[in-house]
Amino acid sequence: MYLFGGNIFWRLMKVCGFQHLRALVALGIGLGLAGCQSSSQPTITGLPYYPLNSPLLSDPRFGSPTPLAGTASPLPGENDWRQAASRWMGTPYRDGGHDREGVDCSGYTDILYREVVGRGIPRTSMGQWLEGKAVSVENMRPGDLVFFQTAGATVSHVGLSLGGTEFTHASSSRGVTISSLNEDYWRERFMGVRRMSP
Repeated sequence: MYLFGGNIFWRLMKVCGFQHLRALVALGIGLGLAGCQSSSQPTITGLPYYPLNSPLLSDPRFGSPTPLAGTASPLPGENDWRQAASRWMGTPYRDGGHDREGVDCSGYTDILYREVVGRGIPRTSMGQWLEGKAVSVENMRPGDLVFFQTAGATVSHVGLSLGGTEFTHASSSRGVTISSLNEDYWRERFMGVRRMSP
């Protein structure tokens, strides 16, 4: 050991005294020898110890491993989004609104994300369009955002897919409601689907 190859050994002798140092060395050698003994069943505090890659850890008798903190929870499903939307049905439309008194389209989708996912998304339809990842209609799933050009030359309205062709949105004429992408009005103004990161 390097400890005994230099001046450290002599310094320790001066500080601790020869007898104390000799006892420490003997103890260290004793522990080292005990730790080198092989065993077919290693133990820690008398209990069996299994390395992380041991097949015994996947034995059903030991139950499922506890998920690590910070592991992603399953994605919300159709029922989660529909339940959240049902609590807002009939809420009136209000430009810039973000509460029970009234909501606008992007305020409503932000509210649904806060309730179902636990985090907000950009507050405007254009902000949501820019942050989302493009998804084809064939791969659309509940929770994806659907965008429309209802005024001007760019995105001006957003809704949230509930599965299939149904989406929920804050309509300026009917308030919070459910519509279908197959309706002529929405089909003609449809611009695309965006997926917000979970």
